[in-house]
Parts: sequence; structure tokens; C-alpha cells
Amino acid sequence: MENLLEFYKRTWWMWLVFIILFVVLALYVMPLFWFFIPGLIGYSIYFGAVRGSEISGKP
Repeated sequence: MENLLEFYKRTWWMWLVFIILFVVLALYVMPLFWFFIPGLIGYSIYFGAVRGSEISGKP
């Protein structure tokens, strides 16, 4: 959990860009937007938990 928070502290700007893009998609392409939400959540957890530990070098 700690390295997950550390990962988000280092990449907050990237998630902000994603959120802005998803808001734009929600306004213009509403049905497709609902397919991206589970993907964003799943990829976020995967990247923070699995890849985040690889990046920081912690087991």
C-alpha cells in the first residue's frame, strides 16, 4: 500500500491528464466512457502494485 501511494505521488500529473481525457470522452462519447473506467481502475492498481514495486526497486 505504501509503494502504491508513493507511485501516485510521483505520477499525479499523468493521472490528471487521464481524468481530463475521460471527462472529455464522457461528454462526447458516453457509451465508450464506461468501458474505460474499469480499465483505468484495473490498470492503475496493477501498475501501482506490480510495476510500481519494480520501478522503486522494493519487493
